[in-house]
Amino acid sequence: MHWLALLGVAVLALDFQNVLSHWRGWVLKPPFRRSDDFTILVPLYGDPKYFRNRDELFARQSNVLLCLDVSDPRMADFAKVAVALGWRVFETICEHLPPGPSELCLKALQAGVVTTGYVVRFDGDTYAPVDLGYAIAAAEEADADVCSVKVLPTARGKVVEALQDIEYDMSMMSRHFRPWTTSGACIIAKRDAMQHILEHHSHWFPGEDMETGRIAIHYRMRVRHIDFKVYTDVPDSWRALFRQRRMWWAGNFRHVVVNFDSNLRMPAWVLYYVFLVYALAAGKLDHLLGATLSVMPPLLLIYTGISVLANWQVRSRWMIAYPYYSLLQSALMPFFGLLFYVRIAWKRRTLGRYVIGFRRPPAFARET
Repeated sequence: MHWLALLGVAVLALDFQNVLSHWRGWVLKPPFRRSDDFTILVPLYGDPKYFRNRDELFARQSNVLLCLDVSDPRMADFAKVAVALGWRVFETICEHLPPGPSELCLKALQAGVVTTGYVVRFDGDTYAPVDLGYAIAAAEEADADVCSVKVLPTARGKVVEALQDIEYDMSMMSRHFRPWTTSGACIIAKRDAMQHILEHHSHWFPGEDMETGRIAIHYRMRVRHIDFKVYTDVPDSWRALFRQRRMWWAGNFRHVVVNFDSNLRMPAWVLYYVFLVYALAAGKLDHLLGATLSVMPPLLLIYTGISVLANWQVRSRWMIAYPYYSLLQSALMPFFGLLFYVRIAWKRRTLGRYVIGFRRPPAFARET
């Protein structure tokens, strides 16, 4: 029984890990000045409809570079329209199918069309309500190589959106002590650092965005988190949410299981996902299906208390419903994610292994 007690303590400690977010040693606060030394890279492929933030980015049009894969005729036609409307456009054809955002950004950087000190990887459905120049100034003052930011949902009117809102709030707190968990919605990096990262990137989708942060840590770059909010579209229906999370969990399986050896320097993260998520997923599902009415209420009450206490900074009335949402996701989605990963790996004939491997090379030679 001793090992069960130790497991219980480990689970409790990991559920309380967001308490560490009160420590702000790696968190940068935007200063009262701004910088224009940045280029916003917006990778787009497949369909022009994914460029949904064009109105929000219009005020910063001179800082924006649309990175387009024009293998699709719709994108080739859109490139001409975008240029006519005053957007800067970089056209290319990617090697990987489907083309990935990381590969599009890399080709633009290698082509030498970006000359600013910093670049911002921005998804086509993301916008910043505050001038990005303040976030860039924060990165400059800290001489940071790569920075994550706080990504939050644009809408929160529906129940499915409200639950994602509190989920994002809680997740963003962990970036205070894991700034390398980068999201494709917005990544800020020095131009040379980003190019170096993407030249050592697998470009395997999904999960290519967080691989950016992993590579930065691998090369001992200065990785920080900027306390700066951007907003992105989230699924507005349960069906759309399932599809998104199936893709996310496929990427997660690739990161934590397929590339297990490369993550051994992050024991808490590996413990949580490999042992407490994947190894115990079957047990969670069994207990979820076989639990009696006398067992489930106290368990969910305890989890609710843990969620509120550990995430007090972002407390919300939706935390009452969050345990049900979280339990169902952690019990069911690892299986769907695994199946979706197998489907993608079979189609691409590759496992999605990191290019960087386990052995850490000399630190990245930063420009002075």
